[in-house]
Amino acid sequence: DPTEPGYGALFLGMITPEKGVENIVKVWGDIDYPLDLLGEGSMRKSLEMQAPTHVNFHGVVSHNEVFHKLKKCAFLVMPSICYEGLPLVLIEALASGRPIIASRRGAMKTVVEDGVTGLLFEPDDVEDMREKVKTMINSKELRVRLGRAARKRYLESYTPERTYEKLMQIYEDTLRSSNRNR
Repeated sequence: DPTEPGYGALFLGMITPEKGVENIVKVWGDIDYPLDLLGEGSMRKSLEMQAPTHVNFHGVVSHNEVFHKLKKCAFLVMPSICYEGLPLVLIEALASGRPIIASRRGAMKTVVEDGVTGLLFEPDDVEDMREKVKTMINSKELRVRLGRAARKRYLESYTPERTYEKLMQIYEDTLRSSNRNR
């Protein structure tokens, strides 16, 4: 069952200032719950020295390992303080039936529906992120409900077939519009 919740939190991305990873380490300073960080970047070494022992840095891993970690985790954390396009990891988390805790910025606030497929927090607000993380950790029922909704959202909107249908509709609408303007 892709929506059966796992254990632990997951971050996947560059370990750089704009990704908000420093804020994750601050939040986890007083949270006794495993966090795996997958990725490399300029802040990795300094954050590893500051991080509590239940925060594990794994560096760059294979695509198979990413999917394995997504299936085993309870939720994904996307703390970016920059505007993201459409991070593939969000779609992969939805496909895996994993709820997402993300900053309310860019595509993240359109992919993650607050209280439905995940929880949103104000960008660069460590206390707001901490509250959302604790809420997620403390309620298996919430993780199950959000995970099921995440998987449903993936099936409704982000499968290759749905994406193809949407793209073809855009092409058809564009062609119809350009033909009317001739």
